[in-house]
Amino acid sequence: MTDLSIAALTALAEKKLAPARRFLAWWIAELAACMPNAFKGAIERRSQTVEVTIAAGQAVFRERRGESWQQLARIGLRRTEEQAARRELLRVKRSLKSRRTRIVLALAESQVLRRTVELPAAASENLREVLGFEMDRHTPFKAEDVYFDHRVLGQDGQRKRMTIELLVVPRRVADRAMTIADALGIRPHRIGIAGEAGSGRAADLSRGIEAVGANPSARPGRRRLLMAAAAASVLLLLAPLALMRTILSHEEARLATLRAEATEVEALVKEAAALKLRNRFLVERKIAEPSLVAVLDELTRILPDETWAAELRFEDGRVSVTGYSHDAPALIGLVEASDFFSETQFSSPVVFDPGMEADRFDLLATVTGKVAK
Repeated sequence: MTDLSIAALTALAEKKLAPARRFLAWWIAELAACMPNAFKGAIERRSQTVEVTIAAGQAVFRERRGESWQQLARIGLRRTEEQAARRELLRVKRSLKSRRTRIVLALAESQVLRRTVELPAAASENLREVLGFEMDRHTPFKAEDVYFDHRVLGQDGQRKRMTIELLVVPRRVADRAMTIADALGIRPHRIGIAGEAGSGRAADLSRGIEAVGANPSARPGRRRLLMAAAAASVLLLLAPLALMRTILSHEEARLATLRAEATEVEALVKEAAALKLRNRFLVERKIAEPSLVAVLDELTRILPDETWAAELRFEDGRVSVTGYSHDAPALIGLVEASDFFSETQFSSPVVFDPGMEADRFDLLATVTGKVAK
């Protein structure tokens, strides 16, 4: 061990710690993906922002400068253009300020589906999960077939509703663009929409994609952590005994901390799964229950013209109607004949009102939600 040179030991340490460094790079990329779009836009404005758009057999590189864009290169992707493409790509990469450059893989506007969705304000607590559950209601796709982002366009405090812009791209479109970018040696920080990078409204369609901007071999996992631990063990064997004891003590304390954090993360994952299941149940129950509009529509269809409602209440699957009719006793049969209602009855005696010259009634029925054909 004493015959090993410091240079050789340093080189060995660099090689063994490479997996840990790649893991750190992945972790930083994941934290960046969690930042709000406006904050990421501010960071991009202070750094070099480069958009890479892949379309029509070309890769176009553009740099954002203030509010305008400057084209850096247009690289052909056909086999006949391979040599020229390599030279042009090398020139572009040399011009990039590696540590300050934010690369955005930009999709054309025509490749992104936009939908305006109105949801209850309470959905803001887990908005992304709710949009995932209802993806096939608002788009032609299922949630597992797309990458998506959203923007809050406005909120109505009185109605307790919120308006959302849903941005969706099919996975096959984004995956194909990422495959081409990888072949060019480009590691984008995120996937966005052409022309939006560096602005506060920039979308992030890379949510849900593992480690955008990182080497695929650097994805987290127990195997990588074990490799890092094995590398540390090798270094301990090569170090002097005193240094080895110090490092061992430090690693044991770090391992204990990691175990505690892993336990906490596991508990949070279980809690998140339980919340997701509960919220999905609430959404599905809401969808399954008939709406007030459907109840009003059915009552309007079956009640005669000489009957009118003064008050209507709908809660817990029961509808209560207070109103006037020239033949109130006949209403029981009319409402009960509809498959939409059952258990129809008067909640109080029918009384003739001389002023209205009609019977005053209080009708109560259970809503089944099955419209008669």
